[in-house]
Amino acid sequence: MVNYVAHNPWLVSYQANPQARIRLFCFPHGGSGPQLFRDWHKELSETIELCVIQPPGRGSRLKELPYTQMKPLVNAIVEELLPYMDKPFAFFGHSLGGLVCFEVTRELRRQLKPGPIHLFIISCRAPQLPASGTPSYNLPDNEFIEKMRRGNSTPVEILTNPKLMNLFLPPIRADAVLGDTYQYCIGEPLDCPISAFGGTEDSIVSQNELNDWRYQTHNSFKLEMFEGDHFFLKNDSASFLKVLKEQLDQYVDESTSNLTAVENLLSIENWLKIWISNKLAIEIEHIDKNKSFFRYGLDSVTAVSLVEDIRKSLKSEISPTIIWDYSNIESLAKYLFNQKSTSEKLPDNILNRKQQAIDILPEYYNFSLNKNYLNLKQEIHKLEVIEGGGNPYFKVNENTSSDTTVIDGKEFINYSSYNYLGLSGDAKVNSFVKESIDLYGTSVSASRIISGEKPIHRQLEREIANLIGVSDSIVFVGGHATNVTTISHLFGDKDLILCDSLSHNSISEGCSFSGAKILPFTHNNWQALDNLLATHRHNFQQVLIVIEGIYSADGDIPDLPKFIEVKKHHKVFLMIDEAHSIGVLGKQGRGIGEYYGINPNDVDIWMGTLSKSFASCGGYIAGNSALIEYLKYTAPGFIYSVGMSPANTAAALAAIQFLKAQPERIVNLHARAKLFLELAQKYQLNTGFSQNTPIIPIIIGDSLKCIKLSQALFRRGINVQPMIYPSVPENMARLRFFITSKHTEEQIKFTVDALIKELKKLQN
Repeated sequence: MVNYVAHNPWLVSYQANPQARIRLFCFPHGGSGPQLFRDWHKELSETIELCVIQPPGRGSRLKELPYTQMKPLVNAIVEELLPYMDKPFAFFGHSLGGLVCFEVTRELRRQLKPGPIHLFIISCRAPQLPASGTPSYNLPDNEFIEKMRRGNSTPVEILTNPKLMNLFLPPIRADAVLGDTYQYCIGEPLDCPISAFGGTEDSIVSQNELNDWRYQTHNSFKLEMFEGDHFFLKNDSASFLKVLKEQLDQYVDESTSNLTAVENLLSIENWLKIWISNKLAIEIEHIDKNKSFFRYGLDSVTAVSLVEDIRKSLKSEISPTIIWDYSNIESLAKYLFNQKSTSEKLPDNILNRKQQAIDILPEYYNFSLNKNYLNLKQEIHKLEVIEGGGNPYFKVNENTSSDTTVIDGKEFINYSSYNYLGLSGDAKVNSFVKESIDLYGTSVSASRIISGEKPIHRQLEREIANLIGVSDSIVFVGGHATNVTTISHLFGDKDLILCDSLSHNSISEGCSFSGAKILPFTHNNWQALDNLLATHRHNFQQVLIVIEGIYSADGDIPDLPKFIEVKKHHKVFLMIDEAHSIGVLGKQGRGIGEYYGINPNDVDIWMGTLSKSFASCGGYIAGNSALIEYLKYTAPGFIYSVGMSPANTAAALAAIQFLKAQPERIVNLHARAKLFLELAQKYQLNTGFSQNTPIIPIIIGDSLKCIKLSQALFRRGINVQPMIYPSVPENMARLRFFITSKHTEEQIKFTVDALIKELKKLQN
């Protein structure tokens, strides 16, 4: 019988055991629920209470929205577990569950909460290792299901039943997103022992990858292999459970004194860590219990203070020189523990010690010590020592960036510019901008709602609306801010937002700030979106679908007519980010709407930027007059921001007018993009999903090689930037070529030839 621990759906127990001395919290593998652990209690000692973690989207919570990001999931689990830490506990994690329980352990440590007495990991590579293989979360449904079939983790009954598959596919894919997008952050190894287990025939996680878990603990580490594959437990759980029982039983004694002792020892260690953190201003995660106090900067005066605080807290006499005899946390804690009766509870000021609010660590008010900044400095240093060119970022371009650019006085063929139509730097555009500055100044000097409204603002907004084919538009000073302020302002906590799994950061930020439920769907997969809406639409008020006209990492285009069908069927809003498609797609450059010949009014929110095809800076929202009027009077990023400068407004206005008057720019752009793609594919370069767009990735699949290839091309007079992990998965590292209408056939042929030659050198 299934029991929810204290009626908590997050925790499932098949055999409640409130008298148990240890709890074993089990974290299932991706796409799985509590059922794997149904009979485990029969094989474990009566002193163990087994509780299975059941997040949303798993088991009986199948219809709830699953988590797709590690941090929110970990935070939620920690919050739910805190009431059940009244006795020692251990964690068991299978595959993805191993990563989750590892991060939960680290979060408990960060919050200064009791941690597990032991971590049991099965079929999970060490977290610090990069993922191997191609990410699966963004595969089309048929390929994703085939991968599930090969993985041997999904019951045949689900794989062969379309209705069941439609029900189970979204949470399984959400777990794939969770695993594929997981990013490890460097931190101090854990204090608890770790035991890792694997299958001898596992083709997913090797024995060496399991063995690297040893670097994640200061304590003991064990590795044991069993016959079978990644899911060997399904065929022979008895052998494993026998080993698990033996390792758990070492923590259990007939009397409760040993458990109190474990609790006391961990509490003393925790008290000492907090004291060091408070007094010496060291982040608790960076404190190693085996490291000498004096290496942390403890001097004789501070050592005396520590001894005095220990005396007061433990209410016992200790030698003034004890710190020199037991010079690290582990040895001192064991000594202090041995001075107390093993069955005696420690004082509350030790068991429940909290960090003092007044002791603020320096990295919390000195950004030069911030751990994220220090990690960034390490990554920058790695770039700077790469042989052949160093850091490829923030190169100074000394003139207008178009088909060519000048860096350090030398001219390069340029593929790192969004100046698709070559209108930035155009003499006529420049002339119109100068006239506008003479007329209106360099700034409108106020928000538009107050006194910053200029005639050219409304002229530009009418031109944008006319270009797209809708009633009206509104312009914002920044493209990124356009998405953030619009999405977060229009949607709230009673709403649902479904966004493409490869959405731009500005979309993700807007969704996050909105407070709405967020559910990503497989890249460009309108069928997956339809299934998600069929399951979840009725639980929310407003629902928004967000897609892009061209995806800037891959240069591919969504099937807009199909997304419109889905939007209409489920009665939801549809938003399209046309940052890279407006001025690019369609015979007249009117964007993805023209490309597919759809009715522009079938899309509720048209978003675009002015910094690419339109030679300016800023963003816009276009749609019906009700939407635009509402945003003009209420959108925070509009009414609390200065109006767009006369120069930027004039540049965008002139660019759109010249786009209409000079259709040959679009013709040239399409022809040059087609030539580059055909040549690259002729030489069997991996161009990903790029089609009919001026964004063409050359996927190298290795960040270091990608950087070196960029440097080699730079030496040949070609400027193209690498796109590497974590912007894309490590095995999808690439160079991105942005083609413009001004590129010549000769430039493109020279570039592809150089690319082939330099790539061969790297491969050799």
